[in-house]
Amino acid sequence: MINEEFISALRQIAAERHIEVKSVLDAIAEAVLVSYVKEKDIPRENLEVQIDENVGNIKVYLLKEVVKNVDDFELQIGVDQAKILYPDCKVGDFIKFDITPEGDFGRVAAQSARQIIKQKIAEAEREKVFDSLSNRVGTIISVQVEKILPNQDVQCSYNGVRAILKKEERVASEYYRIGESIKVLLTGIVTGDSKDYKYLEVVRGSEKFLRGIFELEVPEISAGTVEIVSIAREAGSRSKVAVKSNAPAIDPRGSCIGQRGSRISAILNYLQFGNVEEKVDIIEYSDDIETFIKNSLQPAEVKKIEIVDKKSKLVKVYVDEDKLSLAIGKEGQNVRLASKLTGWDIEVLKI
Repeated sequence: MINEEFISALRQIAAERHIEVKSVLDAIAEAVLVSYVKEKDIPRENLEVQIDENVGNIKVYLLKEVVKNVDDFELQIGVDQAKILYPDCKVGDFIKFDITPEGDFGRVAAQSARQIIKQKIAEAEREKVFDSLSNRVGTIISVQVEKILPNQDVQCSYNGVRAILKKEERVASEYYRIGESIKVLLTGIVTGDSKDYKYLEVVRGSEKFLRGIFELEVPEISAGTVEIVSIAREAGSRSKVAVKSNAPAIDPRGSCIGQRGSRISAILNYLQFGNVEEKVDIIEYSDDIETFIKNSLQPAEVKKIEIVDKKSKLVKVYVDEDKLSLAIGKEGQNVRLASKLTGWDIEVLKI
């Protein structure tokens, strides 16, 4: 048996850690049952383990089926013999036989119990973390890199719970080292078929991460007076963020940049990792598409815009010859990001 002192201590721990005593005792019973099945080679369905939660007694029962003709004397009992023990029994019933081992069985069970309690405490602590994060989905958190999985997902940890940064949500140019802390956006809590499969879903390489940083660092965005209309991002290299004001007196670009660039500097710090430095252009949105396209190509100055096809959203943009490379950008990045930001196919030409 597990002694009363142990049961008393279990109740105290359970109360402090918000664990159900019954769940611990059920787990102990399951551990004993699994061990007995393995040791005695008895089918699981023919065994039952009971624990008296008042005094800690553990009992192991063998369930024998009542049959007319016995084929297996270990797992079956004849109806005539069974009626001697239980007069009201009938064929198909199961009769319990106490097969609780003597000796150090209680000590072995207690050892299993201690291990299970540790597991239950760890599970309870993890659940508390998950609960605390349930209302923080969509916010930035710091996680610690644990290992790179074979599929190139990054397994991280946050206060003892697992977080997964999927390969497609990584920044390709970033190299993550074991034990390193990285900033990520919490996008969800994923629950699989078992508790062990529960994990935090986090991202770093998508537009969602950049939007989350802006919402964190620019109070006007979280308040709704400044709105992010669209984002075009090539993670680890360069991004463009189009913003507009929902209040006449507020400058949307100025709000994002901050006094002496304080806010944009804070935003860039989240994006910087190792030697990777991502640039961010803050673009003022306009309902006038020509103005918006001009703004989207900053820092290049546009001289002329020709709308080719409104339905297909094709536009030609003209710049001075010496500004052509600036407008197009290295390997076409500037015009590519501008096209994604505005939703228009932009062709840049010299004037």
